[in-house]
Amino acid sequence: MRLKVDIILKYGLMAIAALAGLWLLGDHIFFSVTPLRPFYQHEIIIALCLFVVFFGALIFYLVRFNGYRPNYIVVIALFLMSLILLIRLLVISPQTFNITAPAGDSYTFESHLTNFERFKYCAQTFVAFVLAYFFLDVFPKSVKQNEFKYILYFMLSIVYVLIICSYFVDFKSYVNLITLRGGDINGSGIKSIFPHKTVFGYIVMLGGFISLLLYAKERKWYWLANVGIMAIHLLFTLSKLAIIIFFAVTIAYLIYVFIKTYKEDPKKHKIVLFSCLGGILLLAVICVVLIAASDTVRQKVQEIITPSGYNTLVTRVWIWNYAFAILRQTSVFWGTGMVYFGSVLKQANLMDPETAIVNNTSQTHNTYISMLANGGIPLFTLYILLIVFVAVVLAKNFNKDINISLFYALALVGLLVYGFFEAAPIMLSMGGEHMLGGAFVVSGLLFHTRTKNEQSHL
Repeated sequence: MRLKVDIILKYGLMAIAALAGLWLLGDHIFFSVTPLRPFYQHEIIIALCLFVVFFGALIFYLVRFNGYRPNYIVVIALFLMSLILLIRLLVISPQTFNITAPAGDSYTFESHLTNFERFKYCAQTFVAFVLAYFFLDVFPKSVKQNEFKYILYFMLSIVYVLIICSYFVDFKSYVNLITLRGGDINGSGIKSIFPHKTVFGYIVMLGGFISLLLYAKERKWYWLANVGIMAIHLLFTLSKLAIIIFFAVTIAYLIYVFIKTYKEDPKKHKIVLFSCLGGILLLAVICVVLIAASDTVRQKVQEIITPSGYNTLVTRVWIWNYAFAILRQTSVFWGTGMVYFGSVLKQANLMDPETAIVNNTSQTHNTYISMLANGGIPLFTLYILLIVFVAVVLAKNFNKDINISLFYALALVGLLVYGFFEAAPIMLSMGGEHMLGGAFVVSGLLFHTRTKNEQSHL
């Protein structure tokens, strides 16, 4: 009975605090789902109060009844960094920016913070750092070994619910993609209940990683089948970066499994190997023939690669140039201001009619530039130190369970590479899906390390 009460209290407090916090981080959208509209002040105050009260209650409960002891180095580092960023937001004054568009035209615009925006950005910064503390220290220490797999089951179930929703919401898009019909094939990328296919693509990629982790843990064929299901749905999103990262991580891990288990049944493994190679070769031949023989197929492939007539890498370079231009005009060391930088960047993107066509966004599409632009050298340094810390933990404990450690290593590298082309940090994210994606890898790795160390001391 006491165990059930403990689970209900612990995860109930976690859920309410996390939902309130992630909603605040979404900047008037929850996981990019709800329609874009301005935040109302009372909504921020209510969500912030819920977050503080329930997160505080969670920490009190864990310390008092579960023996949780915080890592004070993590607490102090995150507190000092958040304090620096909050002070930076409080001292921002109105400023005129000048940007040069790709075509050479120069544009000038003014940006300033209202008191309401200043309060909102401070609240979001506070929540981002508290959630980082939760995922770096609280979660890995407070979840028990037999509870973790049920958390993975729950997360995977959510992904399946979103996939089922896409059948109803995006039925026409599925038809267009299967038949290669419709005007804008790139616009037919499946996005489920989200406003953009990239968000849904990231979530499906996360579902694939969860399935791969469960396969690594349990070695059951149905988890491998789940990986295949996620791969197929990921292809339908047309989210190119997520597709590349997911297939690279999955293929690398399965090659390791194949080599490791080859001696158990060489004949069976040879059949599997030649079947896979034959299937890939056949698929490649079919694709080449279709692209070469059909103008329609060739045109649709071109639309996917260069949507709206622009190469996505070129449009990202435009954004990166604007980001550095804004940073130079504010402070390279202290940054432009947490969250505030995004609103300035969006203004810059909208000034030029050419870039506004495809870059109506507040995102830098690069995690590392985003860290530097939002919080300057201090935040960028903290993020790099976080990556180094996670890498060191992984390296020190790699041999304790190579099977699971390799998965986390590949997933971590995948997310870090993803961060070069999307603003998706493994921590301190302002997007709910990216926060959970990074937490899945980082918190999962720290949890795995903790449980393995506990077992080795028994």
